Amino acid sequence: MTEAAGKIGAKGGFPWRQAVRGFISVGLVAAIFVFAIPKFASYSQVWPILKGLSAAQIVWLVLAQFLSRAAYWSVYMAALPGLGFWPSAVLIQTNSAMASVLPAGGAFAVGITYEMLGSWGFSSVSVTELIGVSGIWNFGVKLTMPTVSVLLLLATGVKSHRLVVAAAAGLAICLVAGVVIGLVLWKEQVASALGGIADRVATWFLRPFRKGPVTSLEPAVVDIRRQTIDVARTRWFWLTCTSISSQLAAFLVFLLSMRFAGIPASKASLAVVFAAFTFGMLAGSVPVTPGGLGTADAVYIAVMVAGGAPSSAAVAGDLVFRTLTYLLPIPVGAITYVIWRRKKSWLKPGGPEPRSSALGG
Repeated sequence: MTEAAGKIGAKGGFPWRQAVRGFISVGLVAAIFVFAIPKFASYSQVWPILKGLSAAQIVWLVLAQFLSRAAYWSVYMAALPGLGFWPSAVLIQTNSAMASVLPAGGAFAVGITYEMLGSWGFSSVSVTELIGVSGIWNFGVKLTMPTVSVLLLLATGVKSHRLVVAAAAGLAICLVAGVVIGLVLWKEQVASALGGIADRVATWFLRPFRKGPVTSLEPAVVDIRRQTIDVARTRWFWLTCTSISSQLAAFLVFLLSMRFAGIPASKASLAVVFAAFTFGMLAGSVPVTPGGLGTADAVYIAVMVAGGAPSSAAVAGDLVFRTLTYLLPIPVGAITYVIWRRKKSWLKPGGPEPRSSALGG
């Protein structure tokens, strides 16, 4: 899988397709924020709420966001023994910023992850395991949390029929995805079959562009399965604990954002806020836009409003949350990139020196 990824990186991918995909993502984000979200509440209604945030509330929000990021850094530490706390912070903040702002940012984030960890002495095999295992564990937690949120909604007697129906539909999708992942991890034949289907779908999609055939996905899925099982045998407990902790810490930021925006428990219970968070995070996991920008926001706001929250406060809470979790990490990522370039004491003799063209690598 590493060799295949290296070949794609060496060829530079398909720039024109990446550009088209970037334009589509930007257009979708713009459509959601310009047309869809104002249908809940106009930005003129939201602005006074944002201005009303006190200094103490802003401090609490920033502290909660730092706790959320620190919890996520620990996931990488659990998946890759030998990775320290601050190197993990520098790594994640840098690749997150790249994934958020660059066209085809996910590919750049993977590339910079290999380069940074390689400069610190980690092998490409270890990096591949880190990316695959941490991603699967986090996604597994994101699939589980909507199930918990639906149970909480039912247990607390939420009256909104629309909210319960939407939650049940989302839960069905989560269960199907969970079963598929479980089958892949259970049987190598299933992983191979699903990888083969993915190869054929990708080949069909690329045929009009005179590209393909795609044959790398089947061995990649099988390889990820093997790596996940190997790592899980020894580190499953800490991977599970850190993944759950990182999601709960992110929920704390979301909860404070909604409460400080003026949505008390009498308007939207803890169960409703948790449901909005879990389904929004799950929607944001689908790589339609960078960081789920726009798509996740629409779900956050819609579920909050369906649960009884005032529309203007729901939009304001979403904007506060996204400022902290999407916009703020971008300049922080630029700073951590500089730290990596200058922190020579972290380099290992076997690792490559940071290149001036790291963004192009």
